[in-house]
Amino acid sequence: MKMRLLAGMAAFLAVTPVWATEPCDLHLVDFGLYAGNVVQNAGKDATGNDLKELSQRHLLRRTEGIPASKGVEFGIEYVAFSTDSNQKIKLTLELTHPPVTDPKTKQTSSSETWEKEITPGVKFQSGFGFDQDWEVVPGPWTLKITSGCRNTLEKTFAVHKP
Repeated sequence: MKMRLLAGMAAFLAVTPVWATEPCDLHLVDFGLYAGNVVQNAGKDATGNDLKELSQRHLLRRTEGIPASKGVEFGIEYVAFSTDSNQKIKLTLELTHPPVTDPKTKQTSSSETWEKEITPGVKFQSGFGFDQDWEVVPGPWTLKITSGCRNTLEKTFAVHKP
């Protein structure tokens, strides 16, 4: 299972993070079906799933209805605003979904969690791509983003048979 870290330009900056201590707000910019190209591996999430950095991503269609088909990518775009734009904001992202079972490892999961650092004022994207047939499971798929900000972002997609 590959989580999609759909990153903005700031993800490529090699800066020692200074975590935001000032209040911040997360804002949903857009959501739906996306297309993009894998640029590089970005490590693994807490359960060992591959994370990928993507670029040249664009919104194909704003929708909460996602066709359950291999190759489909969906997610959200968001931005954080803070009174101190020089400090990074540490996010925890959780994707919950119907149970999926990896046929190689026989492991079943219904959620994945990973962390991400963002820069205030820069638009970022996060989401998921159906890369394997066994990942394609209809039902509610919810992406939740928490941080030290005043609010939490949460978006549920209705993955359905095409």
